[in-house]
Amino acid sequence: MPREWRPKKIGKLKYNKKSQKTLDEWFVKYASPTILEKKLKLSRASIYRYKKEIQEKEATLQDLVTVTMYAELIKLETADYEAYLKSMSKLVEEKEEKKRQIAEIDEELKSKGFGNLDLPKTIAATQKKDVKKEKNFAQLLLLEQSGDAKKISNARSEIRKLSREDRKKYYQYKGEHKDE
Repeated sequence: MPREWRPKKIGKLKYNKKSQKTLDEWFVKYASPTILEKKLKLSRASIYRYKKEIQEKEATLQDLVTVTMYAELIKLETADYEAYLKSMSKLVEEKEEKKRQIAEIDEELKSKGFGNLDLPKTIAATQKKDVKKEKNFAQLLLLEQSGDAKKISNARSEIRKLSREDRKKYYQYKGEHKDE
């Protein structure tokens, strides 16, 4: 009995164009070369060459790999996507838990007579950036006040690199902390 015909390359089969693009994008941007190397038994050089060809739109993933490799890539992409969804659901659960805890603490404080306290719900990212900037400003101020010409020159060049807004903040900080 003759063997059934099977195409060697995926390009001989027809697949959904959107799915092909999605898989190509995943392969180029998100796929781990180590996992691909183990699962597909390809060399790293081949993997990077395939990525380069796909990025430059010289070829698609279908043209480069066999049917079994393509099926394995689909499995890997699906597993990757499921792991992403799982991590996102954990993040959502953690946020909801924190909100519940904050509400519980607020309720407890109100029952103890501290309902008029306005507690921050979270620390804003801008506040964290401001703290880092103040540390940087303090270092620049120390360098400027050191008395060493080279350090003063370095500090002034660093100040010139700051944005106009940050320079204004620095000079304001310098005016407030001049006596220290």
